[in-house]
Amino acid sequence: MTLRSGWEWQVPLDPPPFGGPSMRRNVDQALRWLADGSISVAGLADRFPPTEAARVYAALADGTTSRLTALFDWRG
Repeated sequence: MTLRSGWEWQVPLDPPPFGGPSMRRNVDQALRWLADGSISVAGLADRFPPTEAARVYAALADGTTSRLTALFDWRG
């Protein structure tokens, strides 16, 4: 997983010795929430076969997608 934001590199990767924010702790917590169903990502993305990449990228670029993002399903 790649997590990007405007301030992510200002937060230390590992927590300091006496606690505080860290990217590792944030990602670990987000993954726990996803695993236990505390948050839902249903409806945020559409799935497409990789053969439709050009069409999907064009739709994302011109803002005509029905969802926030797209996932390529390589399972075939």
